[in-house]
Amino acid sequence: MTNPVIKLRIFLWSILGFAVFFVLFMAVIPGGKITYSHDFEGADSFIGRLTPIERVKSDGKTIIADPVYFSLYTPRAFNAAKMILKYKRIDDTNSSPLVEAGVLVDGRSWRYDLVPVDNRIIDQISLVWKTVREGDIVLLQREDISTSTKKYSSIKEFLEDLPSLDSVALYNYDLKTDYILDNYLKQDELQENFHSIRSSYEFYTYIKDEDLDFKFTFFDLNKNKDKDAIDILVYYQDEVIDSKHLDDDGNFTDNGEMGKTRDLVLKIPGLPEGVYKIAMKGNDDIVTKNILTKQQKIAFINNLWLADEGGGNTTLYTNSKILNVKTSNPASLQKIYFRGEELDLNETYKQFSVKSASTSRKIELQKDGVVLAGSGVFSFNDDNLVDPGIKKVDANIDINKAGINYILADYKSPSVDGEWNVVELEFDLSRAYREENKYNFIISIPGMLAEEKNNGIEIGEIAFDLTGTSLFKYLKRR
Repeated sequence: MTNPVIKLRIFLWSILGFAVFFVLFMAVIPGGKITYSHDFEGADSFIGRLTPIERVKSDGKTIIADPVYFSLYTPRAFNAAKMILKYKRIDDTNSSPLVEAGVLVDGRSWRYDLVPVDNRIIDQISLVWKTVREGDIVLLQREDISTSTKKYSSIKEFLEDLPSLDSVALYNYDLKTDYILDNYLKQDELQENFHSIRSSYEFYTYIKDEDLDFKFTFFDLNKNKDKDAIDILVYYQDEVIDSKHLDDDGNFTDNGEMGKTRDLVLKIPGLPEGVYKIAMKGNDDIVTKNILTKQQKIAFINNLWLADEGGGNTTLYTNSKILNVKTSNPASLQKIYFRGEELDLNETYKQFSVKSASTSRKIELQKDGVVLAGSGVFSFNDDNLVDPGIKKVDANIDINKAGINYILADYKSPSVDGEWNVVELEFDLSRAYREENKYNFIISIPGMLAEEKNNGIEIGEIAFDLTGTSLFKYLKRR
């Protein structure tokens, strides 16, 4: 007969062995597939809470201000994710018609790859306009447009014989067209940026019978220990046509010693007329002290971080109808005037927002050291504004006032499950930024303000179906 003590030891070792096997199995996930889900009723080991907390109700699952973030912890890397989002709107207005979600793809510039969740404008218009759908691509046309205006029976027909682009709005669709400015003339006088800019940014410029010619002057704040390299990318029709690189200044410490100014020259002759996008990729330690150019147009896309120089009044211009502002510096708290509306920036580390339907494009600041964001472009001179984008179906647009007769979108309305909306979103995790075993996600509701009552998005559940390389395929490659 086996000794009871030995039996107990065998039993305990079996439990330990099973536990070790289970932990290893969950870490390796040999089949390459796994599902995680969270209903936000409590803490979860894999899907993190919604942050920052001031944009979420005390229940931890109702979003009341834009945007919010959460992380997905995975013990190993994956190639793709299907995110199943279960949610419902609790607002009673159309102030926040758009909901999007995205994964962080660039940890240096904090750029997210966004995909549609819910576009209330398209959902409502599709009830009354003629709808042509091919897969996830949908073309909406006014039923009451004049007989002289084109009507289309297919998306192919629309793309091959486009109407006036002034009558078209897009959502999540890249319509490749030439953007030409009438009566544009080059100039020989140099102009410089009127304020230092911190961290990454992108801007549009325009070229005709001239070189693309910029001189950037940078310095390094040396407030973190990361290597602070700089990359400049030039895009034409969404393709990279040139790039420049500048290594770290040699100070890899976080001693706060301001680095010496360094120049990077970007000059490309012989380019065709049109709009070009310039992207500067650098982390928060990098400050662009100056941009010197002969180009007449320079308009920063979506956001701009004015470096803290202790400066006084600054005026900018934008075509965005929404302005989001935040600062981490108590000395930058101030009153800001946006298109005639007042915004009281009275707290650090909190995003403040203001909307305006005014035709004015002016932003008046009393101090610098703030981050400005909106749905549009920003410039330090009203004449410098250029935005080649076709009108977008977002919180900025009034379909009737803008004279829109056609909407082309890559969009599928959410399905309905009782009181909940449900969407399935696809993300390419092979391109995503992953740090400390975490992927970072965003839920964006442009225009949603915490100050607005009866406003919010309640999250019922977030689930992820993850797919990666199986252990068998991994070993076979080796």
